[in-house]
Amino acid sequence: MNGNCTNKILQCIKAFLEWLGIWKVWEVSMQVSETQGLDRNNELISTGVPFPEGVLCKTDNIRVLDSSNKPLPVQAHRLGMAWPDGTVKWAL
Repeated sequence: MNGNCTNKILQCIKAFLEWLGIWKVWEVSMQVSETQGLDRNNELISTGVPFPEGVLCKTDNIRVLDSSNKPLPVQAHRLGMAWPDGTVKWAL
């Protein structure tokens, strides 16, 4: 099975799970701007993101995409306490 066919199958499975209400994709948009007039490329940034209860079971599921939707390297960690159901409250 080629990669294109595998991608289509995964998209269909994801759409079906979304329809069932089992799979939800949550997006958080943020923009990073350089304000000091410096030429910055591939700089590291750090930020915290809050999540509603029941949304994120583990930080392994966090992805960061650039403005072209290309994946960027990411290290995400659970920050502090979890929600009563055990899901992530804040990720850093």
